[in-house]
Amino acid sequence: MTEVDPNVRFGLGRWRARGLDELLGFVKGIIADGAVSDAEAVALRQLLEANPLLVAEWPANVLADRLERICADGVIEEEEREDLLLLLQRATGESEGSVKPMTRATRLPVDEPPPDLIFEERVYVLTGKFVTGKRAFCEATVERLGGWCDSRVTRETDYLVIGTLASEAWVHTTHGRKIEAAVRIKAEGRPISIVAEEHWAVAVRARGDERN
Repeated sequence: MTEVDPNVRFGLGRWRARGLDELLGFVKGIIADGAVSDAEAVALRQLLEANPLLVAEWPANVLADRLERICADGVIEEEEREDLLLLLQRATGESEGSVKPMTRATRLPVDEPPPDLIFEERVYVLTGKFVTGKRAFCEATVERLGGWCDSRVTRETDYLVIGTLASEAWVHTTHGRKIEAAVRIKAEGRPISIVAEEHWAVAVRARGDERN
């Protein structure tokens, strides 16, 4: 495998960091008035489409996918608009009680290194806010790949997936109860895995590529 020049790698890293900063600045401008118009949603989608290197990075890639789904039928429903506003507010840290901009769930008690994910006949529990989409969409994705979803963590749970926009102060949050339950069951010796949305989304995308 060809070794990437460290200077090139560093340059790409700086470009991506600058691109993400510009994206977040653009998003903050959109949500400044507390609403997302159809034109603003389309403009954000076009910005992402015009920056393929940025969209190759998490979480811009799944944000782009989500915007594509929202805009697919040419009509952005009020519920979709409100949900997108909430997502963008939380992603930029512009809402009360929100997390750091585009924070990954790495300070949460996720497994390191993250395990390989199996979907067929495995039980998943999702918690926290997902960049990928609404809970119903994410659960349907698991089921489409052959798994099952449960609303609570039990000894039958195989994977707990923590949404990217979950708070680092998870102990004091509602989704923290599921995390606490998973940590407790793991301590008892049950092989339950705790993973971040990013790892889950990569596995989902890989399975989609295999099917195409």
